[in-house]
Amino acid sequence: MAIGRTMSCPRSNRAVPRVLVGIVAVAAASAGCSWSGGNAESEAAPVSSDSSATVLPADPRQLTKASRAWTREIPVVGQPELAGSTALVLAQAPGDRLKLMGLDVETGRTLFESSYHPGGLPSGVQLAPRFTQLADGRYVALLRSAEPGPRGSFVTALDVRTGNVVAEAALVSDDYDACADGHDVCVSGWQGSPDFYGIAEGRGPQRWDLKTDRMVESRGYQDAMAIGRDLFWSGEGSTAHLSRIRGYRRPSWSVPVGQVFREGSSTSAGWSFEYDEPEDVYVGGVGRPASSGLLARYRRGHRVRFPLVSRYEAVGVDGETGERLWRKRGANPWCEFARGASEARTLCMIEGTSVQKMGEDAQVKGISMSISGVNPRSGAATWSVPLSEAGARRAYMDEVVPLTPYGGVVESARGQLISVDTRDGRLMAVSPDAVLLCERTSDVKAYGVTRSNPVYRLCTPSGKPADGPLSLWGAMAIEGSGHLRVVSQQGRVVAYDVPD
Repeated sequence: MAIGRTMSCPRSNRAVPRVLVGIVAVAAASAGCSWSGGNAESEAAPVSSDSSATVLPADPRQLTKASRAWTREIPVVGQPELAGSTALVLAQAPGDRLKLMGLDVETGRTLFESSYHPGGLPSGVQLAPRFTQLADGRYVALLRSAEPGPRGSFVTALDVRTGNVVAEAALVSDDYDACADGHDVCVSGWQGSPDFYGIAEGRGPQRWDLKTDRMVESRGYQDAMAIGRDLFWSGEGSTAHLSRIRGYRRPSWSVPVGQVFREGSSTSAGWSFEYDEPEDVYVGGVGRPASSGLLARYRRGHRVRFPLVSRYEAVGVDGETGERLWRKRGANPWCEFARGASEARTLCMIEGTSVQKMGEDAQVKGISMSISGVNPRSGAATWSVPLSEAGARRAYMDEVVPLTPYGGVVESARGQLISVDTRDGRLMAVSPDAVLLCERTSDVKAYGVTRSNPVYRLCTPSGKPADGPLSLWGAMAIEGSGHLRVVSQQGRVVAYDVPD
């Protein structure tokens, strides 16, 4: 059933923000998860008005040209990741293959190249370089260079300045990423199954200690999929568990999904969890498949309609106990308007009705939307900015929210283009002559799988293509550190100079 858009699962190490895109997760399957039972919870409050909100004057840097430090013509895939003084970039290679490149941030020169295989990544997940930092301060890139499989797959850690192999782990069959401790690598488990050599045993999640090169398995969680920092999902339906597995001997919790999600919740319906370290809370949600009756009507060619508020639900989960702290119906935890420290503290609130018939584009009626800040532990709203109907359609249907420092440009309920700072909800007027960055989806086919990955183009505050030079204010929207900010545009990687 092709209702909605394909969700992209977020990664913890993102150098450049993905803005308000992928708001709709997977199809009718992404009827946002609903939680049952539990403790005192906060429901979504009505959308507040921004009529009394103070809008700060436009920043003069909105019209100041950003200077380019260097440009590299590369068939880039997705956005770079900054590992110290190295920009890690994925690029297309001959034969529908991929390679990982390390670029010096100051000069753009190539430090190393290595073949790269996405391995166990689900097809809906965007491709992104992964790295971590060792105890001695060195950064290492984490990559798979061969087809995954329990008989011969491995993951390698490369020094990001030289490309030299620092460590290599054998028998890594599924997805992997840096653990929450920052130094080790967490690896998903897999189910046992027959193969050419006989019966291959299943395995629970593993932790690869880069200091000792030791692999330790967390038993009892076979086929657990990593879905957040130290957070794993195992099983489906009534046998599913949500688990936090930390370190080798530290206690972890495992909660039956039946106790926290309504029956029918499934990772196949889209999932996302962001971790807020100061509060030790996971903010996210799990989709709920469409009813069999709705699917049957759709497949028979009838129009189907459902409220958008039923498709989304944001939740807070205590990182220490696994206890559900709060829930907000109609809140989209996959809202990618925010990034960095704000990722677990910014939600998109959505209302309206979606109508669709097989072979026709979905129609959204009566749409209303707001961007809201949230306290990760209590679920209380800290600020809220309602959008106009045109602004809601632009963000939700057209998936266009131009980037600005710490947020993006939206059309307020009063029809004014404003920049929202997702750290605290501050608003700033936007000059119509500013040149910013908008996401542009680029489909990439590699190893027989087509994925959508973000690159950026120059745009106006209303999201239309722009011909002028990127403003310094727009360059400041590129996440990173130091005076150079690196971003992928169509067919090239560009570094902009952002003075202190």
